[in-house]
Amino acid sequence: MIKRGNKLPIQVAEGKKRPDVPLQAAKLASETGVALRDKLPIYTSWKLYEKDGGPVEVQKVLDKVANRLDVDVKNDGPSKSACTDIIKKGVKQQRYHLKRKYFDESLTMEQLLAKEPPPKMKTEEWIELVKYWCDPKNQEKSAKNKVNRSKVQLHQKTGSRSYIAYRYSLRPKYNNSDPDAVEFFGECMKSSKNGRTPLANEIYERMVAEKDREPEEGEEKKSPTKIVDETLSEISRSSTFLPNIGAPRPSKNAQSSSTAAQARIRAEFEATLQAEREEAARKREELQAQLQAQQDALEENQNLLRQTQEEVRGMTSRFEETNALLRAVLRLQKD
Repeated sequence: MIKRGNKLPIQVAEGKKRPDVPLQAAKLASETGVALRDKLPIYTSWKLYEKDGGPVEVQKVLDKVANRLDVDVKNDGPSKSACTDIIKKGVKQQRYHLKRKYFDESLTMEQLLAKEPPPKMKTEEWIELVKYWCDPKNQEKSAKNKVNRSKVQLHQKTGSRSYIAYRYSLRPKYNNSDPDAVEFFGECMKSSKNGRTPLANEIYERMVAEKDREPEEGEEKKSPTKIVDETLSEISRSSTFLPNIGAPRPSKNAQSSSTAAQARIRAEFEATLQAEREEAARKREELQAQLQAQQDALEENQNLLRQTQEEVRGMTSRFEETNALLRAVLRLQKD
């Protein structure tokens, strides 16, 4: 790996949320995590980082990361997006840990605010967080989210590594290429100790069977990405598996366009087929007319032949009569 000076170069491919190379992904996550814990105030929502002074605070974190790593955070692009996404998830984790450690649901908001804020945290930030956590609407939302998390049926087994870095690490196993979406789903659901859960294994086997299935006549073969998208959509409409591995879901617009294209091709085919049918019918009529004309001519020739044969028979009969008369005359002359 080429280094520029003492900084590790970070490369994020277009459309991906993390670097492919595991070392780069780990280093980027580590340095960004350190920077946001040192520099970033903890707001109640990510939306607050996108307005007023929020973008400036986020940029401070990005600049600190750029001081440690060779990563482009000045220009909009995949590298800056990856760093921002790590910050967004890191802030969420920070709020989670703060709430878990310092927020006591048995106390009133006044009692919580009477306490000292957590270390390295400004008082005004802590006040806003406590108000947010004590808000009945937020508590109801939090309870619903907790229930929804308990309903998650498929748990990845990749550890702390990002999907993209883990997928990259599997390349030697797949002839130095990224495993396709179906193969990678199977890898992510498999534990080195316990393998896959029964549900994950059942879903994976369904994907493999669909991938290996030969399409019927006129049916387009599904890509592994589409197979994964359709299968996971049956379980959850909000699955983020494909976007997280850098393979966006097939959009509905694309599917609609594909359907429209198929309809157009089908219409063109039917129009061509109809034209060929009409041409075949015209030629059939011409052939039938020619055949009828030939049959009529044949019948006429047969009639002429019969007439000629009758005339020949008549001439033969008259010839025989004449011969008989001549023989009779000759006999009379001899007598």
